[in-house]
Amino acid sequence: MKKSKLISWCKDRGWRQKDLAELCGVDQSQVSRWMSGSAPIPKYLKKLMSCKDREMICKHCEKPIEKIADIGYMNEEKEFFCLKCFISEDIDIMLRID
Repeated sequence: MKKSKLISWCKDRGWRQKDLAELCGVDQSQVSRWMSGSAPIPKYLKKLMSCKDREMICKHCEKPIEKIADIGYMNEEKEFFCLKCFISEDIDIMLRID
């Protein structure tokens, strides 16, 4: 994925580097590296960008996921599981079978 897509994705949402950093749970300097192309855009962010504007709702507990860092898992159907549900035994066993 090209850095221009990340920049456009953020711009379309009115996000600054600081906003994306907070959402991802990383330092703003890391976001700067992604946007300048000096560091690769992480896989989880690429997957999230492919979800268009879907709201992040945990498929298990149905609660909103506020930060990217709180996503425990996103399956091929682009359904989200929060970190709390993902580490619970039921979800963990289900996902290992896939």
